[in-house]
Amino acid sequence: MPLEQSRYDIILARVESLRRQETALQAALESFMSNPISSYKFESGEGSQSVTYKNTDQMRNDLYTIQAEIDMLVRKLNGTGIYNMPINR
Repeated sequence: MPLEQSRYDIILARVESLRRQETALQAALESFMSNPISSYKFESGEGSQSVTYKNTDQMRNDLYTIQAEIDMLVRKLNGTGIYNMPINR
């Protein structure tokens, strides 16, 4: 059954948003891998500021989750539904 145009537009907008997030997360992960600082603290005497980067494993998991959601939404847009994958035991 084809999607209504309004539903199609909503899903397409979500896919575009997720693709932007995917691109930003990939750039952040590449940046982190080239400069693997996990955290730092800056104290100026008047105050302090602390920054901590996300764990690379968590960033990869976030990236995989975004990619899986994009795949699912694209399948909905194409009307292919659930993707069956053979599993060998």
